[in-house]
Amino acid sequence: MRTKVLTFLVLGKIVVLSLILLRWDLEPLTTESVLAETRGPVHAEPEPEPGMKGDTQAEERTLLSAIRQKEEDLRWKEEELKKEKERLEIIKTEIDKKISELEELHREIQKALKRIDEFNSEKIRHIVKIYESMSPEDAARRLERLSDDLAVMILKSMKEKKAGKILGLVNVEKSVKLSHLMKEEIR
Repeated sequence: MRTKVLTFLVLGKIVVLSLILLRWDLEPLTTESVLAETRGPVHAEPEPEPGMKGDTQAEERTLLSAIRQKEEDLRWKEEELKKEKERLEIIKTEIDKKISELEELHREIQKALKRIDEFNSEKIRHIVKIYESMSPEDAARRLERLSDDLAVMILKSMKEKKAGKILGLVNVEKSVKLSHLMKEEIR
């Protein structure tokens, strides 16, 4: 059915174009011009002498041959598209597989990070308890020697009254700096 429709459409276009060209006194469409548009050489029977009865049949055979060539070209292109689609499906499957693997790896990394955070939190809580059990004077002297980040972490984790007493005993420059850092972390 598709072949018949395609044949009908091509013949209809040829007839319309031929009529238009004849009306303008131009050369009518010939089988050579139709054959020139096809992809490969089409083997057609030689045309009989003009004015002979077989002239119309030869043109029809040539047109049918050209139509068959176009159909063959379309089938070839369709096969190429199917192959390309299959190739893309394989690539898509591989990409989906990689995405799944990466998502699983991401989940594992998140779990590991959570365990590390819990471990670090436990260590910090332990350090905070140690500093809270010291006298404010001893805690202040030790806090002055710690890195600013660790000192801020310890002070933020302490009870406010205890942290205030210790911070009050830390040298003024370090105390101001730690206060600013704690303020920045609150934001």
